[in-house]
Amino acid sequence: MAVARSGLPLVLFLVLGTAFSLTIGKPKSLSTDADFSKEAFLKKYGHDYGYDGRIDELFEREIGNRLNGSHYLDNTGAALYWNSQVEALSRDLETHAFGNPHSVNPPSLLTDARVDSARRRLLELFGADETTHDLVLTRSGTGALNLLGDAFPWTPESTYAFTRANHNSVLGIRSVAGQYGAQYGALSEEGVEAWLADPEMRHPPFLPGGSEHAGPRRARAAAAESAHRPTYSLFAYPARDNYDGVMYPLKWVQAVQAKSTPGHKWKVLLDAAAFAPTAPLNLTETPADYVILSFYKLFGLPTGVGALIVRREGAAPLRKAYWGGGSVFLATSALDWHHRRLPPASLEDGTLPFLDIVALQYGLDAFERLGGIHAIKRHVGTLAAHLYDRVRGLRHSNGAPLLRVFGKHEDPRRAEVQAATLNFEILTPRGGIYSYRTAGVEAAAAGVYMRLGCTCNPGACYTALGVRDEEVADFAATKHDNWTDWEWITVTRGVGPGGAPEQVVLPLGSIRASLGALSRWEDVDALARFLEAKYVDRPEGGGGETTGGPIPPIDYC
Repeated sequence: MAVARSGLPLVLFLVLGTAFSLTIGKPKSLSTDADFSKEAFLKKYGHDYGYDGRIDELFEREIGNRLNGSHYLDNTGAALYWNSQVEALSRDLETHAFGNPHSVNPPSLLTDARVDSARRRLLELFGADETTHDLVLTRSGTGALNLLGDAFPWTPESTYAFTRANHNSVLGIRSVAGQYGAQYGALSEEGVEAWLADPEMRHPPFLPGGSEHAGPRRARAAAAESAHRPTYSLFAYPARDNYDGVMYPLKWVQAVQAKSTPGHKWKVLLDAAAFAPTAPLNLTETPADYVILSFYKLFGLPTGVGALIVRREGAAPLRKAYWGGGSVFLATSALDWHHRRLPPASLEDGTLPFLDIVALQYGLDAFERLGGIHAIKRHVGTLAAHLYDRVRGLRHSNGAPLLRVFGKHEDPRRAEVQAATLNFEILTPRGGIYSYRTAGVEAAAAGVYMRLGCTCNPGACYTALGVRDEEVADFAATKHDNWTDWEWITVTRGVGPGGAPEQVVLPLGSIRASLGALSRWEDVDALARFLEAKYVDRPEGGGGETTGGPIPPIDYC
């Protein structure tokens, strides 16, 4: 049996991977390499890094005291809130009374004004306003997706198409679409491009594994168009993949919408939860019908609010069944009658989490103190480029690369297609893979905090790792909800020397480091030094052991 974690031939990784650096040479010592010193970094990137020299002061004032010398590299998981956000919110709550916004007394009117202000400022951040868009406040980004899935006008003639690389919360909409008889399926990036490039290709080329019944459904769709009954389909994709940081073309939005006909309308769902914290998004230029936001990913605080930004044209077909609280203006009890409010209130449930919404203004203030989202993008972009350039040269003493990195870091258009994420495996001197769970525990013990696993993005993850969907499903069926050892899977790949099927052990996750608005050169340096000190020429037999404490059970997707 060939075992990936202890010596899988290097050629297999070249076949399975999506990105791999293979430059044989002497082991790179980062500790003495002047090219990667802070002085050299500032000479190269100083114009864009650090918010005009304020980064160290901001870091120490806002989050440094809470990290105690550690390095936070899980910004895609959640931003770290600023101390000044907490202080300003505390002063606000201490000096004002906020009441239920459905009342008309002064505390309630103050709440109503703050909620309106938050909606307006957030729309401005994304290049939109209340004449063209509604900002629907939800309990989370996932809550926004749940709302859209439930309210979308699915019919048996509808299609739900989504890129293979998508968050679980986007994939979950297919269960709702399927209840209405809609067809659904995943597309590769190449499949999307082929679909959009061919004006005669009306239906997206799904990967195997989606819903069936395409023939009868398409016949019904043609009949519906001839009867001039509009039907609706939905295409969903992330502006930024939360697994490896790949950024997908924003131009897809209008290209998909252009696939519409008078009888069949294509709407676009853009997941901007991972994208928005470090990149500008202008919804006038990119007129997605529905955009998902998660505010703890943007500002760290609050954690109980997300948003669905709905373009007015996209709001018209939505049919939300449940109503309650402030989503209706009037209702009767015995008589089955109610009068809904207009969006966004009609798409919201009950009393909003208004104190959490009050906190949003202080996150927006923090963004403004940094110079806005464009300054954040420039700052984070320097660190992203430096991080990849720094670790890609790490080698074992036999010349074998230390890391296998996923994403599009080698693309000539790196700044346009690759965000500030380094998702990677740590390779043994013979090309096998060290335990990602062990590495994560050891990194945390060394003060470097990252995300492990598939980051709730199975499509991107399993594709990168070379694991097939059906293999995951079959293996999961053997676990009986016991996930304590969910890390490796044995699969068949080709044939061995004797003609028997060759079995290979592959990982079911990897390691993700992601940068944010207050990340610094020191964070990149700490990760690179950890990898060099802990894993260059590490004995392969120690890949499943840890010196950083017990390995926690799997409790994440």
